[in-house]
Amino acid sequence: NGGKGPLLKRILIWVAGAILLLFVAGTALFFYYASSAPKVSYNELASQNTTTIYDANDKVISRLGAQKRDYAKSDQIPDNLKHAVVAIEDRRFYKHHGVDIHRIIGAATNNLIGRPDGMQGGSTLTQQLVKLSVFSTAASDRTFKRKAQEAWLAINVERHFRKNQILTFY
Repeated sequence: NGGKGPLLKRILIWVAGAILLLFVAGTALFFYYASSAPKVSYNELASQNTTTIYDANDKVISRLGAQKRDYAKSDQIPDNLKHAVVAIEDRRFYKHHGVDIHRIIGAATNNLIGRPDGMQGGSTLTQQLVKLSVFSTAASDRTFKRKAQEAWLAINVERHFRKNQILTFY
């Protein structure tokens, strides 16, 4: 029994060291990817997804694009609709700061186990807003780098805009 205790202790120290190293490397990679994230502005979040052409006098000549939207103000959106969107898309919307660790862990676990209900997303409502406003929604763009940038931008959006504004943008 004299050799089993120290061996087990060394194995546990190595495992803990490996986990710590992976965590530090993952954190460094996250911040490396986040440092190259594009800037996000009010105009991008409130984007109408159209190109507006102005004349020399700043009058609108034409609007080109697939969609032309007029945004409602927050007080024009029924509370029941806001509550429904939050309940379906991101129940902890009012509790997190752009990224929901519980949701990410749950989605990763669900996706690894291969539940019969299919793949589950870990993105918050704010991350979805960033993706729709700044990034492409193509499947080929679903990379760790892009997800890290979405998370970083979502945290920054939550620092600069109120929850009600984010919900209205969404």
